Amino acid sequence: MLSELLSTIFERRHRSRGLDRADDRPLPELTADLVGAQGEASGIAVARSILDRFGTLDDAGKLEFFMHLARDMRIDVTRVRETLDRYDAQESRVSYRARGSHRSACRARGA
Repeated sequence: MLSELLSTIFERRHRSRGLDRADDRPLPELTADLVGAQGEASGIAVARSILDRFGTLDDAGKLEFFMHLARDMRIDVTRVRETLDRYDAQESRVSYRARGSHRSACRARGA
């Protein structure tokens, strides 16, 4: 999930036509959908919805979002750190995606 959010920030600066529709599902549902997103367009649309919604949250809402990530998502911190270290060593799109299976570092509980 984290890698999809970062990927969206690094790779996309503008929304594509047709992906601008507001998604009013709860953030936990959106994050679970992002982890399971098939295809770049659907992942970008969901990530954009999460980022847009996050931007409107107050401090308590932002804390709750991060609590959800810590409590309800199984994030393989070691794999995330390794991916970020690899990116830091050679900042590029290729090094960022080097793990190939970056989505497997995050899975919603019960998935």
